Amino acid sequence: MEPIPTNTSWKIVALRTGVWGLGFGLGVGTILGVSIWLMGRPKSWNTSALTPHNIKAEGIGHAKDLGSTFDVDGIGTSFSFDLENTTSEDITLPKYAKVMQSDKSSGSLADSSLLIQKEYFIPAKHTVVVTLQNANECVKTMRTDECFDAIFKNIGDIVIFDQSAKRESRFAVPSYKGRKDGAPDFISTE
Repeated sequence: MEPIPTNTSWKIVALRTGVWGLGFGLGVGTILGVSIWLMGRPKSWNTSALTPHNIKAEGIGHAKDLGSTFDVDGIGTSFSFDLENTTSEDITLPKYAKVMQSDKSSGSLADSSLLIQKEYFIPAKHTVVVTLQNANECVKTMRTDECFDAIFKNIGDIVIFDQSAKRESRFAVPSYKGRKDGAPDFISTE
């Protein structure tokens, strides 16, 4: 076997080192580029962490405190439901979670007049009763069933978005018949 001249072996080593360095650089660059792309993608909403059950709609009257008496100055709707935490972690549903509603025909979302009444702590694998209200949405002379129909007739779902934890809870608007006299089922002063 004929020996390779020294200047030729140096060229081969340099070529191999350059090709190896280029391949390594492309590999690291590809991994870094894919990592940055994945981190920049929006995180999807967790739709299974909080599951609503037993949804109930009631007519609610809003009362103004007049000192010795109360005056009902508006009516609205209250939704109460059991919210199950299906995770192995404790969850706090904040009062400021975004409540939206979806249109029956298009499914598009819009802001809802419903508000979460307080912050709810939901221990892991437990269920807590949650209330949403729009207590002063209609004039006091309306019947509660008329008020409910005026607001929710074309609404398919109520959706709660906890933006800080990317959790979403959704339930269909239940039917509401109201009392025969059209009066609210209960009164709120909040």
